[in-house]
Amino acid sequence: MKRKTTEDLIDKAIRGNKNAQRQLYDAYASNMLALCMRYLKNREDAYDVFQEGFIKVFKNLHQLKNRETLVWWMKKIFVNEALQLIKKRKQVDSTDISKYSLHLHSKGEESAVLSKMAVDDITKLIKQLPEGMQMIVNLFIIEGFSHKEISVMLGISEGTSKSQLHDARLLLKSKIMAYNMK
Repeated sequence: MKRKTTEDLIDKAIRGNKNAQRQLYDAYASNMLALCMRYLKNREDAYDVFQEGFIKVFKNLHQLKNRETLVWWMKKIFVNEALQLIKKRKQVDSTDISKYSLHLHSKGEESAVLSKMAVDDITKLIKQLPEGMQMIVNLFIIEGFSHKEISVMLGISEGTSKSQLHDARLLLKSKIMAYNMK
């Protein structure tokens, strides 16, 4: 969507224009639903968070200071909604992450395997990670949040976030190599 068009839609949506809100919804709904699906175990929960997320977006759109950061701002809202539901249901497992650390010997070999894998296959491997690792991978690599932001969202230290990401990468590398052996 063009920047000027987006800014016009935001202005109209803030004033309560339902058509502008619908256009913003249509432009970003698929990306935000995919984000919700990455964090939640089932479709029903993902759709609940998706709905709540858009309600909050339109309710708080007037607080958006920089119109160019709309997508980033929306992602934060949806991720926070997902995390609130997860915390509410106590889905986050505090398993000792270090026991999952496995080492990969050849980066070149890993790269060759990755190039052969479909995005769906990589996504399936990420979903096989323990929930804590999966969450860090989603927040850091896919959503682009910093370790500092992740630590605040999850109530963990920055060091824990970094450590879990490191261990998740190692575990993913081993899963990728095992995938290659199939």
